[in-house]
Amino acid sequence: EKGYEHILDIQRRMGIWRPRTAAVLGAGPLGMLAAWKLRLEGLVTHVFSLEQRPHMKADLLDEIGAHYHSTKEVQIQDAAK
Repeated sequence: EKGYEHILDIQRRMGIWRPRTAAVLGAGPLGMLAAWKLRLEGLVTHVFSLEQRPHMKADLLDEIGAHYHSTKEVQIQDAAK
């Protein structure tokens, strides 16, 4: 949360940043917490991780409205387009 607040403070000074979408790399403990925080802030959240579905982490992220992507199925560069 502290890192997220720093990002917001820096971008607010510029006055042009209005985030709507976020990408989280990794679905470990920190990635999951980041995804939950970003969803609570109302951002469309995409989480990229190695594990393919079916997977418990993907199910948890689905429940909070985040989008789970396995990097074995989709490249991050392709998803960004």
